[in-house]
Amino acid sequence: MLPLFPENIHLELLHPVDKTPTGLTLELVGTDNDVVYEAIVNVLKSLRLKGEKEISDFTNALDTKIKIASTCIVGWTNTSEDWKQIFTKLGFADDVYSAEKALKLIAMPTASWIRAQIEAAVADKERFFKSASSA
Repeated sequence: MLPLFPENIHLELLHPVDKTPTGLTLELVGTDNDVVYEAIVNVLKSLRLKGEKEISDFTNALDTKIKIASTCIVGWTNTSEDWKQIFTKLGFADDVYSAEKALKLIAMPTASWIRAQIEAAVADKERFFKSASSA
């Protein structure tokens, strides 16, 4: 029997070409999580303030995808020097998770492959409940 409430999942980021582990494992919450839901509502409010009316424009907008994907990240584990160097280039002294680091990472112009993996993982709602049932 599946549990009534989902749990966080872990997503090991894979290289976009050869699919090998990159050394960064993200801890994710699903889009049903209150924090993510609140982020979506805030994005909608800001779009309305800007005069945007089409919801389809909202869901496809890059800044929306960045905000939602970064909000789904609630932690990570890094075992790679490459990622430490990336966080240094982003202006951070360490690779310890923070919401600010997650946003900067996801907002990088070359991070579409990371966003795609996050979006695919959080779209699979069953995965969050299966994780909870195996605990």
